[in-house]
Amino acid sequence: GVLTSTTAFMNSPTIAQDLMLLKHTSYGLGVHLNVTFGKPLTKGHSFINSEGFFKKPKDYGEKIIIDAEELKAEWQAQIEKFIALTHHLPDHIDSHHNIHLLYPEVFDALAKQYHLPGRSITYPCVHFTADKAQLDTFRQILNSYDGTLEIMTHPGYCDETLKQLSSLNQERETELAFWCQREVKEALKN
Repeated sequence: GVLTSTTAFMNSPTIAQDLMLLKHTSYGLGVHLNVTFGKPLTKGHSFINSEGFFKKPKDYGEKIIIDAEELKAEWQAQIEKFIALTHHLPDHIDSHHNIHLLYPEVFDALAKQYHLPGRSITYPCVHFTADKAQLDTFRQILNSYDGTLEIMTHPGYCDETLKQLSSLNQERETELAFWCQREVKEALKN
């Protein structure tokens, strides 16, 4: 299809196998810095619940408050795990639930430390979901913007594990089928 980049959850239990599947592709491969899903790689107290999992955004109440040093240590561990598994730097960094926008000083420090571009959301960004996955809708989106447009999407395959982990599951297959259409590639070229 037309996909050019993806990011990886480094705390995924299957991350080593997942990265091997992408080893010989031309995708830009980044780290999806995370403190809201799954189990952490470090022992930061400000972002884990009593079962040892990351708190979900709703668990924080009105405002997500995380210790900056603990956050930096966790995100650094995630970047280091990527390097250990792939033997190279990630292509870029971004974050799950855009938490990096709440802690730009931590995000920017790691981007500088590793000489990595980071997703800053300075371009218009469309969250492209399965309900938008029709060619006419896509063309309308493209025609609504001048210049660079970032399209955030979650294409993939849905299996029983994903169904247990995420409420966003069957929609991923709809998005994947959309992005693999020849007409989508032509719309982007035009």
